[in-house]
Amino acid sequence: MALSKPKRLVRALSAKTQQGAIDWQESLSADTFQASFKDYSVQIALRDGPVEGSPIITLSVLNDEGVVVDRFNDEELDLEGDEERLTWFTMMQEMHNLALRHARGADKALNAILGEIEDDIPF
Repeated sequence: MALSKPKRLVRALSAKTQQGAIDWQESLSADTFQASFKDYSVQIALRDGPVEGSPIITLSVLNDEGVVVDRFNDEELDLEGDEERLTWFTMMQEMHNLALRHARGADKALNAILGEIEDDIPF
């Protein structure tokens, strides 16, 4: 399986997610987040791997009817071996964490808490 386009997609999604330019939303499945584009959506999911304590992160591309048209995971991307081991897992794990934070409003919560506790700090 040629993985150059999936790798490009992961890199681009990761960069845009870090910039806050992707509107990740919670999916119906646990630990799965989705971003919609004009005709397609992507989902990033964290799942238990075959070895306990070794999660796998999967990226799925869905068409406008919700049908998966492509799916790949960090281990498949690592198989081509052109990058340092665990590069894809690390990149996709960070993207999953940022998607979770965005979808669940973590920054809003942190700002609210900081606003309450920092007001009490005397200067």
